[in-house]
Amino acid sequence: MVRKWNELYSLQEVFVKIILGLESTNSFDDYVKRWYESGGTQVTQEVNNWHESHKK
Repeated sequence: MVRKWNELYSLQEVFVKIILGLESTNSFDDYVKRWYESGGTQVTQEVNNWHESHKK
């Protein structure tokens, strides 16, 4: 996850602009696509695995 984090972090700017209304909500689909193409699938899986292993 760490190797891909810089690239994924840069997508945060797009996400914030969508929330602030500076980008169209239609941009969200492109944001999600770029997230997963840039390693988001792996990050999501690692976070889900961590969460499962730390459930009480």
